[in-house]
Amino acid sequence: MTPTVADIQDKKRLLFVDDEPSILDGLRRSLRPLRDEWDLDFAHDGPEALERLKTRPADLVVSDLRMPGMNGVELLGAVKSRYPSTARFVLSGFADQFMVLHCAGPAHCFLAKPCAPEDLVHAIRRSFALRDRLHAHAVQRFMDSAEDLPTLPGLYESLMRALQSPDSTMAEIAAIIDHNPGMAAKMLHLVNSAFFVYIESIQQAISYLGAEAMSAVALAAALFEPCLDPERDEFGLQACYDHSIAVGATAGTWISRTFQHRRLAEESIMAGMTHDIGKLVLMRNRPDGWRETLQAARRRRLPVHLVEADVLGVTHADIGACLLNRWGIADPIVEAVAYHHHPSGGLSRDKGSLFAVHVANALCHKWHEAGADWKSLLDTSYLNAVDPGESIDDFEAAAGRS
Repeated sequence: MTPTVADIQDKKRLLFVDDEPSILDGLRRSLRPLRDEWDLDFAHDGPEALERLKTRPADLVVSDLRMPGMNGVELLGAVKSRYPSTARFVLSGFADQFMVLHCAGPAHCFLAKPCAPEDLVHAIRRSFALRDRLHAHAVQRFMDSAEDLPTLPGLYESLMRALQSPDSTMAEIAAIIDHNPGMAAKMLHLVNSAFFVYIESIQQAISYLGAEAMSAVALAAALFEPCLDPERDEFGLQACYDHSIAVGATAGTWISRTFQHRRLAEESIMAGMTHDIGKLVLMRNRPDGWRETLQAARRRRLPVHLVEADVLGVTHADIGACLLNRWGIADPIVEAVAYHHHPSGGLSRDKGSLFAVHVANALCHKWHEAGADWKSLLDTSYLNAVDPGESIDDFEAAAGRS
């Protein structure tokens, strides 16, 4: 049966870009069973890909990094500029730390070659499921009508530019933060208190945590600090800020001690420190609605996340994730923020950032709030699906809080 125009338009369109014909042939063969679900297209270099996108924009572009002429970073940067709603993946055999950082701006996801077909398909499905959630009518209507959305802090943008430069040194990255002594002092205080260490300089903090993790600290501080007012903290913003820092530190510490995987630990720190950024957005744009939400939660003796959708029509998790997605933050971080209360609603079933942030969120309520019903915050069906043998006590021990 010949597909109709409507059928073709309903399909997600994927464009794969690689200068090696054998790679493209392998992708064609492995993805052939999905041709009724996805519209698959292939290009041999960046310029050809951009020409194809002029004719028919894609929902997802998957590109190699090392290509003659226009490389993958340049291609995805152009796609980000011209087609901001298009998801962007890197599929490359060059998976060293610098290359991952170099892709942090233009790419939503980095996959290393060789990548099993089922892993590639799963990553694509996760990306589309996440975007379907963030593009829900209620979420987009809120974001489009909000008059006081936070902008990506200049300090964070400067740090990411430096991280993506092949010539930047650790001293130069530290100097970007040290240029603002007040912010540098606040960041050192956050690092020392959250990670239970004594660090005296920004350069030492970068060496200990990693540059991406310090960028996460900078992002959280730049977003929350200007809004803090001890004289007028009706909504408990200081507590929200403290909790976010604690969740990021706990999630990152658990990942680091469990897997010794620095990049994943830094990703988890970022996800944890921004997981409640949607609350800040709701406080600033719907103060009456947020006040009503808090009152309803107290009256019904329920966590805020179980009440807010009834009152506001949206959740802080979706709003925060949508904001981070608009800023071009990587998919695993956005996914962890979107699903941090109800991870079984997503497609992730690994012990990555989402797992770490979900458990850390509950444990930080346990540690810092007397009488908190923290166990009700755990998605037990998800935890059992990910690892039935993992106990919360094991997580606490690995995070250093047993």
